[in-house]
Amino acid sequence: MSAESSRLNALDLCEVTQRMRERPNVIRDRKFHGVIYPACFVGSDAVAWLKQTYQLSENEAMTLGQRMIDLFIVHHVVDQRPFRDGKFFYRFHQDEGVR
Repeated sequence: MSAESSRLNALDLCEVTQRMRERPNVIRDRKFHGVIYPACFVGSDAVAWLKQTYQLSENEAMTLGQRMIDLFIVHHVVDQRPFRDGKFFYRFHQDEGVR
């Protein structure tokens, strides 16, 4: 799934990252099957926020999320998934080891 648009390419990833990280209660410890994953966010929440904040389409938001993975800004908490719009947990690389 890929989307290339002038709107998407014009976004400053540093600014997007900073704004995502400043959202209250988005980055927090989450639990799945008894395992606690510290300092992470949910893919579906990120997609909804990107769509609303930057007026992106679903495809553009997904592409931006994957671009952030490709550039080692974020990653799936157990590195088993590309960026998805769903209940998948992702973490900013700079938050590794945060409890």
